[in-house]
Amino acid sequence: MKKQVADDKPPLPRWLKITASVAICFHFFSIAIRVLAAPSGPWGDGPPVLGPFFARQADRVTRDYLQLVKLPGNYHFDSNRPMVRGVVFEVTLKDARGEPVETVRIPSDDVNAYVKHRHHLLAQWLALDQFVEPPMGDLIMPKGQEVPKVLVWQPDAKNVGQLVNMDINQLPRDRPTMGPSPWSLLVARSYCRYLCRKYDAAKAELVRRARNPIGPIVLSMDNVQEQFFDETVSNFGEMSR
Repeated sequence: MKKQVADDKPPLPRWLKITASVAICFHFFSIAIRVLAAPSGPWGDGPPVLGPFFARQADRVTRDYLQLVKLPGNYHFDSNRPMVRGVVFEVTLKDARGEPVETVRIPSDDVNAYVKHRHHLLAQWLALDQFVEPPMGDLIMPKGQEVPKVLVWQPDAKNVGQLVNMDINQLPRDRPTMGPSPWSLLVARSYCRYLCRKYDAAKAELVRRARNPIGPIVLSMDNVQEQFFDETVSNFGEMSR
């Protein structure tokens, strides 16, 4: 008779099973706490709401581990957030003489749903305006140095916002002043260069149209003002290839 050879492997040690189980539970606990501690919203007209206090405290303990294993995200992506502003933009491509050769509208109606979704995300990056705070008093610079300048939106005769490199001492103090964020400028210039290469154009002019969302407070108002439906037009100017 042939001897039967046992194929069964020896069982794992009990301490190894317990250690592996604890490590796996800690891993999934860290991810769950990271998601639970993330801010949510905005809800209605209010700001985003912070996560539960206990989750934010636990996240302080586990965040170093998630950074180590390259999982720092909280799974709240920009594509999942409600669009704060309705944004579209047009890029007019021109040749070396300044004559228009092509006009590209984003989001486009001639693309599939996936590409159109990516267009919406791109347009949202161009809507990241920021407040430009004026100094408390006029800045007096040392001899040989110029007063800092900032890029702000200034409406022209047609109420189209134009980018103006303004002296910081000249900023109005009786009303808020808005300007493009560095990231929106970077996105605009990068996309214009891409379109210039694609259509063999010398320069491109980008015009953004944005409209704020209509809040639920409008439903309780007797007389709805037209400003709730106003469209803001901003011109990023011409950008060369």
